[in-house]
Amino acid sequence: MRAFLAAVMLSLLVASPAFAQTKPTATLARSFPAPPIRARSAVLLDAQTGQVLASKNAHMHVQIASTTKVMTALLALELGHLTDRIRVPAGAFNFESDATVMGLRAGEVVTLKDLLYGLLLPSGADAANVIAIHYAGSETKFAALMNQKAAQLGMKDTHYVTAHGLDTPGQYSSAYDLALLGAYVSGIPQLMAIAGTRSYNWAGHILVNVNHVLFWYPGVDGIKPGYTYAAGICQLLDAHRGGRHVIAAILDTPDLVIDARNLLNFGLRDFTWIKSPLTYDVPGLTVNGTGRAGPYAYYVGSGHYMRGSFLKQYWNFSRVLPLGFPRTEALQVNGHLVQYFQNGELEQINGKVIRVPLGATPLPTPSPTPSPTATPHPTSTSTSIPVQKEGGKGTPTPTPIPPAPTPTTRPRPSVASSLTRYVKAHGALGSPSLPAWKVKGYTLQTFQFGALAYDPGARRVWMLPVGDRLLAALHYLPEHPGNGYPPDFAPASVLRTIGWMAG
Repeated sequence: MRAFLAAVMLSLLVASPAFAQTKPTATLARSFPAPPIRARSAVLLDAQTGQVLASKNAHMHVQIASTTKVMTALLALELGHLTDRIRVPAGAFNFESDATVMGLRAGEVVTLKDLLYGLLLPSGADAANVIAIHYAGSETKFAALMNQKAAQLGMKDTHYVTAHGLDTPGQYSSAYDLALLGAYVSGIPQLMAIAGTRSYNWAGHILVNVNHVLFWYPGVDGIKPGYTYAAGICQLLDAHRGGRHVIAAILDTPDLVIDARNLLNFGLRDFTWIKSPLTYDVPGLTVNGTGRAGPYAYYVGSGHYMRGSFLKQYWNFSRVLPLGFPRTEALQVNGHLVQYFQNGELEQINGKVIRVPLGATPLPTPSPTPSPTATPHPTSTSTSIPVQKEGGKGTPTPTPIPPAPTPTTRPRPSVASSLTRYVKAHGALGSPSLPAWKVKGYTLQTFQFGALAYDPGARRVWMLPVGDRLLAALHYLPEHPGNGYPPDFAPASVLRTIGWMAG
């Protein structure tokens, strides 16, 4: 049975020209492109190697608002101790009245530990000035120490004037320099423990961390947001997940949720969908724009672009039967441009984009003897591709999935009664390609352009992602490709129950 199932899946897969591809193309199919960046400037840094993974205007001189306080905290820890007791000077409040503060009063005594929590959680300008005056004698002298430390760290695009980062003439930094600073302080446990704290009780006052990304994006452990009129929305982030460690410096962004998620997903290579607190935040969000290659739509939930002729035709096909989100970029395969989706494949032949009937490929009759020969791609002129025996070299052997019925030469199978109403309302599915079969109480059936499952518990019909099934069978999906689907698709719990995607 195992050999038969492997043969069934391989015969389906190699019928598409992308599965006769070379190893470099297969690697491309599993990779993610750098996302579009909406911020004025940004840098995504691999904290382990120092490699810039993505950037935009990396060295542009801009205001960085309260992310300045990261350098203030670094110097405070180098110059003092958490237990230091500090009297708040009356001259520590020379900043505009609408600046964020921790709530200090002149003359009271606080520890450096409390000041750092007030500096990094509610972003207290009062805490910044107290630190500067106590450890350097004045704000000006402390700023000189900040610039000295910046030079030591290789921050060539930075000049500090204040410890708090409020808009000040002559004060600037860059996304690259901020990312360098983030990578450096990420190795200081005392600082990161404070920056990663969600709330802190200081003398009966609850200081709440204003870094909202810390609360919803898994793996983020700090470090500092900021905002001023001149700087816009800024954010320095540190994230660990899956053995990877990245730093994101985002400056003057119109949408922090989109930029932070896109950059961190790309850097961590994990597009598992986690919703932010924003009500409009769904996997189907797109970032639309125009690049060197023309207009594009970037799908936040899957980390891939749609461009050119595929972008033009995508909605035409999806209006009648959803293709889902793109799973690869457009790839050159056997001389044709091909792009894979959660629920299908588009191919450009002679300038025309067509939807490939993935569910219509004939399945071989089971045989314990020689390996089957693949059916040519339904729209391709390529010749049949021999399939290696299980365990052989060449085409990888997929993990078996629950079996479909054996096809025969009998008349075309009828639609299962539990699916008929849905099929009549979605004629774009085409004709059934196999008789219906049962898996753990669910009725499954494949069609020319898709597959359905009747859920007896929910008493409803789900669409099944045929594109994902094929890509997963050959291990062409990365480990965390994105788990969000359009509303009509079966949830992950159903897909797991019926074993729709193996491996």
